[in-house]
Amino acid sequence: MGIWRRHIDLQRGFDGVQAFYLNALMRSMMFALIGIFTPIFVYRTMLPILGDSRYAIGAVAAYYLLMRAVTAIIVMPISKVIEKFGFRRSVIVSCGFLAIYLVALVMASNNWGWLVVAAIAIGINIPLYWVSRSSVLSQDSSRIKLGRQLGTLSVIEKLAAVMGPLAGGFIIEIWGFKALYIFALIVMGVSIWPLISMPHHTHKNGVSWRGYHDWLHNRRFSHQAIGTVGKCMNDYSASIIWPLVAMLIGLKMEILGGVFSLVAVVGVLIRWGSGVVFDFLHRKGGKEDETMFAIASIGQAVSWIARIFVQTLGGVLLVDLSAVLFGTTYENISDDYTVMGGKRMHEIAYYTYRELTYSLITILFMGIMIVGAILNIWRELLFLTASLWMVVGIVQARESNIR
Repeated sequence: MGIWRRHIDLQRGFDGVQAFYLNALMRSMMFALIGIFTPIFVYRTMLPILGDSRYAIGAVAAYYLLMRAVTAIIVMPISKVIEKFGFRRSVIVSCGFLAIYLVALVMASNNWGWLVVAAIAIGINIPLYWVSRSSVLSQDSSRIKLGRQLGTLSVIEKLAAVMGPLAGGFIIEIWGFKALYIFALIVMGVSIWPLISMPHHTHKNGVSWRGYHDWLHNRRFSHQAIGTVGKCMNDYSASIIWPLVAMLIGLKMEILGGVFSLVAVVGVLIRWGSGVVFDFLHRKGGKEDETMFAIASIGQAVSWIARIFVQTLGGVLLVDLSAVLFGTTYENISDDYTVMGGKRMHEIAYYTYRELTYSLITILFMGIMIVGAILNIWRELLFLTASLWMVVGIVQARESNIR
């Protein structure tokens, strides 16, 4: 099938990766400021309107469900836009929708209806940015030094995120959520300039529903689809569910931000180190890196089960600091395997199919959250589901020795 072939036409080495290093620094700083606080903002906005904590939790799930439903609907046609516009222009356009998203969150402080606008805007932003960015990384990164390059990118993002949660918590406590989103808007504007220097890339697409069906069922790629399920549930559990749980336990915003910043500090060292170790193990050509991935996945799965029982600040600190080694290593290697898969296929098609899968699983995951909220067992349902799929997702390690 033609969609499994890959063509590259680069003229300036790894400039695309370097441009994303700088862009990622600022973008990560912006999302570090608002990321863990946005589900809390949605919860606090909807609680007085709905009058019941269970329904407010369901509203948080509905917000992210709408966001990913928009992405799932538009990701196929957006891939055609990316092919025509190119990666650089597509990312710059995505910044426009990101600005709309942040402005809508500012407005939502006075009118909850703007949350719908925010969800739609970020839903459009996601494929424009992530399909383009991931395609660039697949084209420009070195397979031999993949772990080091992606580890460096992750470290840069983590460094930007170290002070973000702590700063965001203090901004909320002193000036409120509106000031937080205004500040994030300023940071987002600065993140655009490095993209201007990106070189030309080839933009091969070949996206179709038949291609998506084949991607899901072809043994050379189906393990990536399964790995995407685990990655999605881990991401949303870490960035949406866990901050919401910590807030409901009683953590103040500055304390919550401080905990996440502390964990990010530890994560910075693990990010770079695990990337270097991955390259070393992967070059051996055996099962060493797959074993490392399996241990990290199982450790992270156990940590999600442990979080079901956390009820205090001490418990939050204990489980987060204990699990950061597993979680960070899992994320790093999963990203490495994902990019390896992108090197074996037209990048836009590959990441479009992955983004569609990620969005559909998010919709399912948020649907579970809504049902769990009504039954008042949402934390247990979500963390158990995430834990299960973290283990199932170990199959993604098949990528290591596929050529």
